[in-house]
Parts: sequence; C-alpha cells; structure tokens
Amino acid sequence: MWRHRGMRRGICSRWLAYRYALFHPITPMYPIGSYYLKPRFRVSSSNNNELRNRVDEEKLQQIYHLLPHRNCGLCGYSSCRDLAYAIVTGDASPDLCRMIDDRIKREIKEILDRR
Repeated sequence: MWRHRGMRRGICSRWLAYRYALFHPITPMYPIGSYYLKPRFRVSSSNNNELRNRVDEEKLQQIYHLLPHRNCGLCGYSSCRDLAYAIVTGDASPDLCRMIDDRIKREIKEILDRR
C-alpha cells in the first residue's frame, strides 16, 4: 500500500523500499504525541561553578519558584533554573520569560531590589 501511494507521486519504488527498511524498525519506538523539543546545548560545569559562587542562593530559589518550570527554551536558556541564575546575576531580565505575566515579573524585580 505504501508503495502505491509513493509511486503515484513519482517516487522510485527502490527508494521507497529503502526508506521503509531504514525507518520502519525505528518508528514504533516513538508513539504519536510524545515528541518534544530537547535543549541542544548545555552549560559547561566550569561556568556553572563560577556562576554559583556569584549567586545569592536565597534570591535564586525565590525567583526559580516563580518561574513556570516548563524548560521550554523560549527565553534562550536551556532551563528555567538557568534563566533564574541569569536573572540573579544580572545577565538577563525577567521579561525574557514569555510564560509569566506582569504580576510575577514585578515580584521578581522586587526580589532583585532587596539587599
């Protein structure tokens, strides 16, 4: 059946057989609806250690708990925890997160203003 559909579209039957043999054993491992984006980059451990030394842990925890914990990557960071580090160190602003509303952004700015 898959050959007939491909041949109607002008695809060579040998190419279709090759693709079927190549991808058919792989595809049952991926059930429909389980696809998601994985971060393709990681922060190296040396950068993490340097960053942890500069960060106030209490502020970091408070800001991290206000973030949505989705790790979507829309802000440019691989996880919400990395974004919280960047916000506390001053490398990023709370406006980068698109999942939180203005009320939470104000709360984050209030946490940052405390000394």
